[in-house]
Amino acid sequence: MKFTKFFSLTFLGLAFVVFIFFSSIVSLITDWWWYQEVGFTEVFVKSLSTKIIVGFTAGIIAAIFLLTNLSLALRSKIPWLVAIPEALIGTSQPLNLNSRLLGKLGIIISCIISAFIALIAASSWHDILKFLSSSPFGQKDPLFGQDVSFYVFSLPVYSLGLGLIKTVILISLIGCGIIYILRGSLNLSSFFPKLNLSKLTGKSKSLIPKSAKNPISDPKARLHIGILLSLFLITIAIGTHLSLYSLLTAQSGPVFGAAFTDANVMIPLLRVSVFVYGLAAILALFYGVSGKIAPLFGTISLTVIVGLASWIIPSVFQKLIVAPNELTKETPFIKYNIAASRKAYGLDKVEEREIAASKPITAADIAANNLTIKNVRLWDREPLLSTFSQIQEIRTYYEFSSVDNDRYTINNELRQVMLSPRELASDSLPNKNWINERLTFTHGYGITAGPVNQVTPEGLPVLFVKDLPPKSEVKELEVTRPEVYYGEIPNEYVVVKTKSREFDYPKGEENVYSSYAGKGGVEINSLVRRLLYAIRFGSLKLFLSSDITKESRILYYRNIKERVSKIASFLTYDRDPYLVIDRGKMYWVLDAYTSTDRYPYSQPLPLNGGNVNYIRNSVKVVVDAYDGSIKFYQADLDDPIIKTYTKIFPKTFQKLEDMPKGLISHLR
Repeated sequence: MKFTKFFSLTFLGLAFVVFIFFSSIVSLITDWWWYQEVGFTEVFVKSLSTKIIVGFTAGIIAAIFLLTNLSLALRSKIPWLVAIPEALIGTSQPLNLNSRLLGKLGIIISCIISAFIALIAASSWHDILKFLSSSPFGQKDPLFGQDVSFYVFSLPVYSLGLGLIKTVILISLIGCGIIYILRGSLNLSSFFPKLNLSKLTGKSKSLIPKSAKNPISDPKARLHIGILLSLFLITIAIGTHLSLYSLLTAQSGPVFGAAFTDANVMIPLLRVSVFVYGLAAILALFYGVSGKIAPLFGTISLTVIVGLASWIIPSVFQKLIVAPNELTKETPFIKYNIAASRKAYGLDKVEEREIAASKPITAADIAANNLTIKNVRLWDREPLLSTFSQIQEIRTYYEFSSVDNDRYTINNELRQVMLSPRELASDSLPNKNWINERLTFTHGYGITAGPVNQVTPEGLPVLFVKDLPPKSEVKELEVTRPEVYYGEIPNEYVVVKTKSREFDYPKGEENVYSSYAGKGGVEINSLVRRLLYAIRFGSLKLFLSSDITKESRILYYRNIKERVSKIASFLTYDRDPYLVIDRGKMYWVLDAYTSTDRYPYSQPLPLNGGNVNYIRNSVKVVVDAYDGSIKFYQADLDDPIIKTYTKIFPKTFQKLEDMPKGLISHLR
C-alpha cells in the first residue's frame, strides 16, 4: 500500500514537472537533433551534462545543509506555545505551533532555495569548464604576482562558489535563529539584556516565551548558532581576501586597476579586515561552546570599525596625500595600465615605421604600381548596395543585405571585387501562406559582383556576375551552386525535399523550380519528429501536411550569426560576415574573437553592450551557404583563452592549415 502510494506520488510529480517544462523539453530534444545534424554533439553533451552535474551537485549540497540545520533546530518533540504581538495576528492568544508542521514547511522552503542555488550554479557552467581547463597567460600582475589566468579563469569561480556558500549559510543562520527564538531555546535577553520589549510593542506581554527569560540559552542551540555564525564570518573573511584581487580589475583612480591609494591604504586595510573577520569567527565558535558573548560583541564591533575605516580613510588619504601630487603618485600605476593594455590588445606586437613622403609622385611611380592603381576603389558600399538593389534584385522578394569587399585573381591579376548575395526576404512575398513561406520559397539565388574601380557610360557599376540565372564574365567567379539557404537575413524554418517544388528564380512569364540536393537539415522521417517540430514552431501543418515525406528535412537556425552562436556562444562575432566564392560554391566567413573583461590593469573598451579589456581574433568560422555546414578554425595559436576552449571542446576547433587554400587566400 505504501509502495503504491509512493509510486503514485512519484508519477504525479514527474507528470507535473513534464507539464511545467514541456516546451523546454521539446526544444531540448529538437536541438539535440540539430546538433547531431551539424556535427557538434560534443558541445551539446558537454554543456548540458555540465549544467546538470553542477546544478544537481550545488542543489543537493545546499538542500542537505539547509535541511540538516533546520532539522537540528526543530528536534524538539513538544508543541510550542509562542506569544506573538496582537497587532500581527489579531489576537493576544499564544499560537500552538507543531514542530512536525514546521518541519514540512522547512523542507518546502529548503527545496525552493536549493532549486534557485542549483539554477545559479548551472548557469555558470561555462566559467566552471574554463576554470577546470584553464591555460596560463605567462604574464603576471605587478602587485600580487598572480598569473593573468587567475583573474580570467579562477577568480570568477571562487567568487561564485563563495557567494553561493555564503547565501546558504546566512539563510540557515537566520532560519535556525528564528526557530530557536520561537521555541524558547535561544534567549534574546542574553544578547540584549537591557532591552525592554514591552516598551517596543506597547503590550504587557513579551515577544519571547516565558521559558526563554532564563538568561542562559539552551547549550545545544547556542552551539548550533555559534557554529553557523562562525562559518558565515569565515566566508566574509575569504570574500574580503578575494576582494584584494578585484582591485586590479576595477577602477577607483585615474586609470583602470589599483591606484596609489588602493596599493598603499586599501590593500592593508583589507588584510586587517581578513584578520578581524577570522578572529570574529573563532570567537563566535568560542561563544557557542562557552556562552560568553562579550568577546564576540567586541570583535564584531571591531569589524564595524574596520569597515568604516575602509570607507573613510582611503577617501581622506586620496584628498590630502595623493591629490596634491597626483601625477607623481599615480605615474607607476599609469605605466602598469599602459603596459597591460598593450599586451591585452596585442598592441605590443605592432611595429612602428616612419615613412618619408617628401618626393613627388611621378608617371614612372604610377606605372610601377599599375596593379595598385587599378584597384583604387571608386564605389562606396552604401551607394553600391542601393544600385545593386535597383538593377539586380529582379523581384521584390529578393534582397541584397550587404556588400562585401574581397580580392580575387582574375586573368592572372589580383583584383579588388565588391559582391553581394541575392537573399530571399520572405516578408516581402506577394502571396504569403504556409506553403509559400515554408515549402516553396526556401532560398535566395546567386550573387552580383563587380570590380571596385569601373563604371559604365551610364554611371552604373560594371558587373562580373549578374542576372538570373547568374551569368559570369570571368571563370574565377563562376557559381555552380547559386542557392542561398543560409545568410544574413533572419529567416524562419523551411522544409525541403517535399512534394512541393522549390522556387529557384523567375524566367520571363514562367518560374524555374528545383529540389534541394544537399545533406543539410534535420530529417523529419517519423510522426514523432513531425509532432515535436510542430509543437516547437507552433504550426500544426508541420504534422498534418501531406507534402512532407520521409525524405523531407527541416532547416532552421538559418541566420549565420545565430547559427554559429548556437554552437559557440562563448565567442564574439564580427558584425559583418563576408561571402567568398571558392570552387563554384559560396561560403560565409565570420571573424570570431575571444575576449574577457578581467585582465588586470588593462583599460576596458565597450563591445556589444558590455566591456572588454582583452581581445584576440582567434577563430575563423566558415559556413556553407547551401548546406549550412560549419567549420571553426583556430587562427591564433598563442591565445590562452582559445587554448582553454580547445581543451574543453577538442573536436570543435580545427587547425587553420586544414582550411581549403581557396578560402585561406580570402581571410582578412
